[in-house]
Amino acid sequence: MSLLTTLRKPIKFLLRDDFDTDLPAGAVNGTKCRTGQTRTVTDTENKMSVAGGKLVISGGKATPVWGDPGVFYPTINRQSGRIMVANIQQNNKVIIGFALSTTGAATAADLAFFPGNIITGHAGGAQLPSIGSWIADTAYNVAVLLRSNGMMLLLKSSSDWRLMWVDSRSNVSTIYPAITNNNAQAEIDTLRIPHRLWLPTPLLSDGFSLQGISDGKGHAEGIAGGLGSGGGGVEWQGPTWSVSGGYLRNNPSVPADYYRTATLSTPDVVAGVQIHSLAAGAQAGLTLNLDNQPNPQNLATAYLQDGRCYLAKTVSGVKTTVMDQAATFVADAWLYVIKDGTGYSVYYNDSLLGTTQTIADPAIVGNRKHCLYSTGGVDIKAVKIYARGTEGQYNLLEEFMKG
Repeated sequence: MSLLTTLRKPIKFLLRDDFDTDLPAGAVNGTKCRTGQTRTVTDTENKMSVAGGKLVISGGKATPVWGDPGVFYPTINRQSGRIMVANIQQNNKVIIGFALSTTGAATAADLAFFPGNIITGHAGGAQLPSIGSWIADTAYNVAVLLRSNGMMLLLKSSSDWRLMWVDSRSNVSTIYPAITNNNAQAEIDTLRIPHRLWLPTPLLSDGFSLQGISDGKGHAEGIAGGLGSGGGGVEWQGPTWSVSGGYLRNNPSVPADYYRTATLSTPDVVAGVQIHSLAAGAQAGLTLNLDNQPNPQNLATAYLQDGRCYLAKTVSGVKTTVMDQAATFVADAWLYVIKDGTGYSVYYNDSLLGTTQTIADPAIVGNRKHCLYSTGGVDIKAVKIYARGTEGQYNLLEEFMKG
């Protein structure tokens, strides 16, 4: 049964806090949310109140400390597909998600609004790379989705829900829903965890057990089965590529053979490739928005070579490098490209490389062919491609914000 079908039924919540009852500063601790859970609050300088259907934070301590003020809810167990949604309007330094305890910052799986217009996630206490920007005094809907290991982060402002990040690093099982602050002024008007479980399904996932079509096993949920699995049965194009021993290899004859292409449903994607080995001088990575497999003329490519990572665009057959960053090769580390409109962001081994680059060439940005890229001398272990969400692919999350 699809999530859209089940959402036609009344939505039940494991935790729902709509901040219905006004409470003065200093009086929030020990009170209950709509579903009956007790709020545990740290607020030594009485900066947190409830007013007008919102949790209001007037700032942090004179000497800021993460989690003071902060509100925490009783523990839940990690379950793949568990969803937290929230709405927040704030200025600086607020984290929404799941905490390791009922004090301090939320560091089990969460999304953080940091200075410098950067949205940052945390997992297992480690700071993840910058994954987007935010505008002060703007309301955002936030979704933190737990996986068996790690999380997915989604965000919506005035338009569609977007998939911001896919992470696999945290598997802490006992965690606490939380909103934690450092020195922000913030307003949160809902925090909810529905009973319904859900995870996005990739457009393509391949762990290279088959020749010619994707096997759906390029991501953890595809291997385990169940929620979030999918991405198999997609036909690849590229005559010089072969599967052997669980790895994909390429033996190209001409540059047109560097690309192994699949035609997907959207030009805007979150794409990742796991590269197991890379010979000296070899290039390997991802090509997005390619126009034509037999004769590629317009495309964008992010690739590793000899301790560097490059982002290049090719327009009418002419290649131009738009980003060049140091990137020490690590076997089995993931190279990601997030493509959103004319923006291309490149990550390697959980680090953002440079800044988001603009590639606005009309011959590139609307194309729906996405590729693996290799000049040979490379073992590729896995690939996964999700929709970014710019065409409403994840707007079903909005149902959890209603009512």
